[in-house]
Amino acid sequence: MYAGAKVTEEKCNGCRLCIFTCPDPNVIKYAKTVKKVEVDEARCKGCGLCVAVCPKGAMVVSGLLDITEGGPAPQERYKGYMSKIPRAAE
Repeated sequence: MYAGAKVTEEKCNGCRLCIFTCPDPNVIKYAKTVKKVEVDEARCKGCGLCVAVCPKGAMVVSGLLDITEGGPAPQERYKGYMSKIPRAAE
């Protein structure tokens, strides 16, 4: 399952606390042109730390992102895959 953070631009004040809190580099970036943050949803792990520190409530974690742009959701794409993997004899 994939979850990722999203930012509501209207609420974001550009304080960048979420950038400093995020454990992964380059997931949340500051857009100088609009003075707001942007989230790379394909890289986000959905930990929710950015949501916890956002003073304006501009960050939310949404569930199950489709990272394939128009393809099936991940849970559908890998449906039944684990049951087809050969297991070692015990």
